[in-house]
Amino acid sequence: MNEQKKEKPLTVKQAGFVKDFIETGNGIQSAINNYNTNGPNSAHQIAHDNLQKPTVQKAIVKAMHAAGISESMLAKKIKEGLNAHETIFAKYEGKIMDQVDVIAWDVRHKYLDTVFKLTGDYAPIEVLHTAEMPPEMEDLRQKLGNLGPKAPENKVIHKETDLSTGCA
Repeated sequence: MNEQKKEKPLTVKQAGFVKDFIETGNGIQSAINNYNTNGPNSAHQIAHDNLQKPTVQKAIVKAMHAAGISESMLAKKIKEGLNAHETIFAKYEGKIMDQVDVIAWDVRHKYLDTVFKLTGDYAPIEVLHTAEMPPEMEDLRQKLGNLGPKAPENKVIHKETDLSTGCA
């Protein structure tokens, strides 16, 4: 039989997170408002985890529609953000001497980051860390045998996959 998984409803905390995220656009603040966090780092992780969950993503889209935010309106705003420019002024003795229009890379980056978060389009990134293994750890490694990836001589390998939002 081909059974389809029934989606779990949002928890009370997730529903509050979605509501605050729609109002503020700030995942960290939304997590702080709705979860018992130990600070901004744990709130960042909670926000990241929530924004990766399909049920939360769907709830965000549904809440956006309920708030009158259509796909075309969103696409227009995203396009504006992805084409953002800023003006830099050159001053001398308090007087503007020149100005130049430049690409606002930081603004464009934030818009692109937000698009990837909302669509779940961040690609998995594999990171390989190597470090010198202290000689006393070599004996332990030999005793444990082949319990994982084979490390190069005197090296420790730690591999992690980051499916994150790209935030540090």
